[in-house]
Amino acid sequence: MDRRFLSQKIKNSLSIDDILYWTAAIVLGGVAVLYAQFFMMAEHFAIRMLKEHGWYFGAAVPVLFALSWWIVYKFAPEAGGSGIPQVMCALQCEEEKNFPSKAKALVKIRTAVVKIVASLVGVFGGAAVGREGPTIQIGAALFFRVRDLAMKISGKTFGADVWMITGSAAGVAAAFNTPLGGLVFAIEELAKSHFNRFKSSLLVAVILAGLSSQLFQGSYLYFGVPKVNPFDFQLLPWVILIGVLCGSLATLFGEVLFKFSTLRSKIKSVPKNVMISCLGGIAVVGLAMYVHPMAFGGGKEAITSLLFGGTDEAPWHLALIRFASPLISYLSVGAGGIFAPSLAAGGTIGSLFSSFVLPHNHNLVVLLGMIAFLTGVTRAPFTSFVLVLEMTDRHQAIFPMMLVAVIAQAVSHLINPVSFYERVTETWHHKVSPHPLPQ
Repeated sequence: MDRRFLSQKIKNSLSIDDILYWTAAIVLGGVAVLYAQFFMMAEHFAIRMLKEHGWYFGAAVPVLFALSWWIVYKFAPEAGGSGIPQVMCALQCEEEKNFPSKAKALVKIRTAVVKIVASLVGVFGGAAVGREGPTIQIGAALFFRVRDLAMKISGKTFGADVWMITGSAAGVAAAFNTPLGGLVFAIEELAKSHFNRFKSSLLVAVILAGLSSQLFQGSYLYFGVPKVNPFDFQLLPWVILIGVLCGSLATLFGEVLFKFSTLRSKIKSVPKNVMISCLGGIAVVGLAMYVHPMAFGGGKEAITSLLFGGTDEAPWHLALIRFASPLISYLSVGAGGIFAPSLAAGGTIGSLFSSFVLPHNHNLVVLLGMIAFLTGVTRAPFTSFVLVLEMTDRHQAIFPMMLVAVIAQAVSHLINPVSFYERVTETWHHKVSPHPLPQ
């Protein structure tokens, strides 16, 4: 009797939307892992082909850049760029109770598929873009589709915001193997209000996506476990300075990115756009051949070589190209994120900074540069330091990590209070909704 009662209790407590919700989280973990594997293969392929075949492969790079742009233009313009502003725009439309078909296109499965294909084509050509922003849009699209399915089957109505936010957070967790980072990103960047309404759903989605990801590739740290000396309070002025430096440079990065992407969006001619993509490809392959091969790819290889490869410091030209190559790539290919490239830019700047003032604390300053630069671009200080903390497991450095994030946030906000993501979100909002964003 007790067994029957328990069985009935479980059956009553499990609804179809719960089952679909959990399934979506598990599937997303698998998709994120497959996407990550293909992305990594594409990065390694581009670097190897450049070393082995030089300009024979280099000649194909502009074609791949242009093809990446054309795929987005032809099949799903909503898949362009990072993906995070599109999710933010869709959430804004949902909050306004104004969700036109154009807004729904931002989080359609078709958009996610085009995102994957276009970004991989660009990375096969050596584009210095990341997969984390795209994974967030992919997660939001998958959960949005499952939410529609759950409503059809159950006859209930579910708010799209809960599903998109949890899908995005699960995407971060699966992409970086950082469950806390996924939670913090959702709260800080996507769900600035009404968190209590879906905190349990968010936690479950992040856990299931993270476990699914680990099932395929095991438990790992994105950047490994670098050796970091214990924090000394005498380093405090230098921590503040690296926060100011990287926060300022990251703001400049966002300014350039937004202004030039806005200018390019005004060009409607397909031949002109193809030519711009080809020129971007030529510029990136030129940097990779004549300056440093690490101009290719999202930047993870550059960071791991600094933290573990015996490299005491980044040469000045590596810091320069890890700043320039993502800018050119983002403006040239169809889709790709700026999370990983921002980490690489900040890490190489931190390494260069360390060579002048803190040579015995090289790894610590690399990590601080990563956090500060990512904060300056995203304006999400908690997300930035939690991500780097989880990716390296360096808890003994948690105080300077938190401090440098706060400093970078303050500096970047002082220079421009509106982030790159927020401005791109407003651009998307004008495209898909008749109602302007509140000022």
